[in-house]
Amino acid sequence: MRTLPKWSATIVATAIGLCGVAFAQETATEKEQASAWMDALKRKDRAAAAAIVAQHPAWLNLETQLAGAAKSGDLWAFEFLLANQADPRKSVPSHAGLTARDLAFERCDRGIVSALLRASPETAPVDWRRAVDAPASAKATIREIGAAACRLRCTTVNGANSGSNCFPDGKMDTLRQQADYFLKTWNRDAWKQSSYDNSMLAILSVLKGYAANPTAMNALAVEEAVADFQVKYEDCASGPTGAGRMIAIEVQTVADDPQSRSPGWQVLYKRKLFETDNTVEFEPFPTLSSPARATLPPGRYVVVARKGNRTTPPITQRTAPVAAPVTWTIPINLAVEK
Repeated sequence: MRTLPKWSATIVATAIGLCGVAFAQETATEKEQASAWMDALKRKDRAAAAAIVAQHPAWLNLETQLAGAAKSGDLWAFEFLLANQADPRKSVPSHAGLTARDLAFERCDRGIVSALLRASPETAPVDWRRAVDAPASAKATIREIGAAACRLRCTTVNGANSGSNCFPDGKMDTLRQQADYFLKTWNRDAWKQSSYDNSMLAILSVLKGYAANPTAMNALAVEEAVADFQVKYEDCASGPTGAGRMIAIEVQTVADDPQSRSPGWQVLYKRKLFETDNTVEFEPFPTLSSPARATLPPGRYVVVARKGNRTTPPITQRTAPVAAPVTWTIPINLAVEK
């Protein structure tokens, strides 16, 4: 094994020493920068904070900082970071993969939410007819329902009023709490693709539709969306299998009394929250009565029976968290010609 001459060893030692000094100086600079950054945020010193951002230090992750500001309710920092191109929709590993947007709606601070919506407007309703093909997508829908509830809540946690186009806090608070329950009890392994997911998307579509177009008709749809979610929550909390359960429905078409069956009627249904939306058509049960049978997600529905040119008026029905098939009854003596 060759040994270095004394003078070479001295040079190497000096070089290593200089590298160590440089590393120490670099570390010290990072600590000084981080300290200066925290101080700038504390003092709300825009110029000082902007100077640090302009240097693009490797330790400064804007999305992580934005998520922290959303969670703590630091409006000044949140607005500053948004203005400096922090992405509120980017997943943040240190916050369990949630985004700053997720955390903003979770905290439901009016100032933070308002700043978020100004920087990243959300106006388009959701396409509730699209396929939900992954458990992560279904879980994201539930999280979005909670976010929409925050957006439509009349008074946010810091006391500011959201304006006239909103809903009583009790309803929106309950909706958010129920969405949180779904998320906390979520079982990825038990998830199976079904129309249950599309029924959740339908609720989200109505909530976002009202936010984009706050008409009286859309307000009624929101009321029904809240009621529909309530049924799903009750089924999840007290039903035999939890979230995602599809329910066997039997519909009896009867004449003068409940024991008098009238066969051969086509039973049609649609979600109650779309009752006044003429773009959403009634869907048929796969079999004729009596009983007509189908498997549907928990929720509220309007149903009619049709035979020839006679159709019954719409009747509101709901599922119930029971193990046996749910039975609905339609009196055909109310049918009229159409």
